[in-house]
Amino acid sequence: MAKKLSKKDLKVSEDEFFSTMEKIIVFGKENRNILIQSAVIVLVIAIITFAYITYRNNLNSTALSQEITAQKKYDEAVNAMLQTRQSQTEQPSDEQIKTKLNEATTEFEKVVQEYSSSSVAPEAYLYLANCYYYSGDYVKAMENFKKITANYPRHLEYVSALVGTAYCYEQQSNYKDAITTFEKILNETANTQVKVDSYLGIARNFELQDQKDKAIEIYEKIVKNFQPEYYGVDIAHGRLDDLKNPMS
Repeated sequence: MAKKLSKKDLKVSEDEFFSTMEKIIVFGKENRNILIQSAVIVLVIAIITFAYITYRNNLNSTALSQEITAQKKYDEAVNAMLQTRQSQTEQPSDEQIKTKLNEATTEFEKVVQEYSSSSVAPEAYLYLANCYYYSGDYVKAMENFKKITANYPRHLEYVSALVGTAYCYEQQSNYKDAITTFEKILNETANTQVKVDSYLGIARNFELQDQKDKAIEIYEKIVKNFQPEYYGVDIAHGRLDDLKNPMS
């Protein structure tokens, strides 16, 4: 059974309460300005945080709208290029394709310049690099691909930018760096089709350097390790036939 508190015990408890409360009151009086300042700081931080989040949301929304406009221009250019590969009576001229690519390039340049800190920036850089690549400006294409690999290593566009970089090296006859980049892609991706494409790139660049044996080794690896349904496996078979059985 709990011991019943005497008046003396209660007095001690009241004294303790009073003592503790007085300490709190005194602390409050002595530190009122500090507490007020702290409260104001917390409030200001909350306001700034809310304003920043609102700003970021508005920025991303505006950037996305601008990028959608640019993507439409890009799609028009790509569709025009595809039409030239099809047997149609009316095909867009090279000048028309160039005009559409220039329009898309201009729009994506606006996005990366005005909204470089937005969430759409990595994708915009990728589209911009593609525009330059299709236009034949491999130097500017590579510059933009490398902006992605340097600044957005954890984004989805990273591997695509590596692929673009490898092709830019190849187009500039820098076959060694092209091979190195394709090899890096193999370590960075789990996508089987991208792996097949990268092995093809390695083999192709060995061929371009007249390194026939190394090219054959890579082509054999493709046909051995990948199923026939993957695009490029049939190409590897064809190249092996040509390299092993050259026409006399």
